[in-house]
Amino acid sequence: MAFDLPPPPKSLKDDFATRRFFDSVWRQLKEVGSGVTTINKALGLDKNSGSEISGGEGDELNPILPDLTPPPRPKNIRTSEGMGLVFIEWDNPNLSYSYRAEVWRSDKNDVGAARLIWSGQGLMGKDALGSDMNPFYYWVRFVRDNGYQVVYGPWHQTGGTKGQARFSSDYILKTLTDADGNRLPYVVKDGKYFFNSSYHAEASIISAAIENLDVAKIKGDIASFLKTYITDGFITNAMIGNEIKSDNYVAGKQGWIIKKQEPSV
Repeated sequence: MAFDLPPPPKSLKDDFATRRFFDSVWRQLKEVGSGVTTINKALGLDKNSGSEISGGEGDELNPILPDLTPPPRPKNIRTSEGMGLVFIEWDNPNLSYSYRAEVWRSDKNDVGAARLIWSGQGLMGKDALGSDMNPFYYWVRFVRDNGYQVVYGPWHQTGGTKGQARFSSDYILKTLTDADGNRLPYVVKDGKYFFNSSYHAEASIISAAIENLDVAKIKGDIASFLKTYITDGFITNAMIGNEIKSDNYVAGKQGWIIKKQEPSV
């Protein structure tokens, strides 16, 4: 009797290829009335080597084909500006499996013309635009990669979410430099003033983007932030008002949480 089997796995590791191979062998030999002993002989496995499959005559391997359900649509996509940067954020999807997010960009509102500019885990991606101050459109989707097959979720919407970077230091210096390479004292461009050097005795600033900050003193000892993102941080002492949790935390299912009044779980 001919057997229609998948390619043999390269090793006997407990991965998808190996399990699918053994599952197919088991099922097809079972159809012709063969049991564990016949299967072990057919596969060249023996009890002395420790590689023998154990089980009764009617046993079969549990199917392990992965769940290929596409990830959900990302929600609440928003952009914010940085110096030469656009930050793209989305809500936590609270998925129970490993996934990554992809951010695509185009200079026109057409997802077909977009290209991938960021991919990773977390709730925020970034687009380093440097001195490019033009507006762009962004699309976000989730990708599920289970080691067997990659499954792409839908875009967050058909139309892109618009974003634009703030002036970077490179852009400002380029604006203040003439064709001969001379630094100009100031330039007025698109209704905005660019100064090579400026001194203010007192200033009230509603919004500021500062690339390098050198100050003699900061008054007050409390800083309040609505939201902050830190890639790597070293903190000697910290006071947490409520709880600390991983971005994939789902109660009783995944992730971790440390609550103020409870032991870590």
